Amino acid sequence: MPAKLETIFNYLKIEGDSLIQQNIKYEMNQLAKFMFECQFYLVEREMFKNNYY
Repeated sequence: MPAKLETIFNYLKIEGDSLIQQNIKYEMNQLAKFMFECQFYLVEREMFKNNYY
């Protein structure tokens, strides 16, 4: 998980059901994966532009 998301998670400091914490951690991991995929897509797109245009 990227450092920024870890920081956000730490700031939340949820004191409750650990299931809620697990759920938030899962959602943030999904978000991190999505952000990584978007970044990868943008890099790929730039490479495509530079090679073919």
